Amino acid sequence: MACSGLYALSGAGKIRPLPLLRAVLSVVTAIYLMRGLLIISETVVSLRRPYPFRLLLFSATALCVGLAHLVGTARLYRTSCAHQARSSPPTV
Repeated sequence: MACSGLYALSGAGKIRPLPLLRAVLSVVTAIYLMRGLLIISETVVSLRRPYPFRLLLFSATALCVGLAHLVGTARLYRTSCAHQARSSPPTV
């Protein structure tokens, strides 16, 4: 959790760029989203029998964090692609 937080801060430009920034942010985003999407199956199970509410809460939290990571990572990719396009020489 601490490492993913550091990479999120690095992607936001609050601390220096860390190695493999885009790759790590993509993996962290995927992990949070996969954990968050478990809320679908957990909701179905909770309708059939008693299910701990805290697990639904964990999934909802992971989904929100994953979506925030997704937005931030998409912005990072967009700005780095635009920066590379401006800095590369024109091809003829």
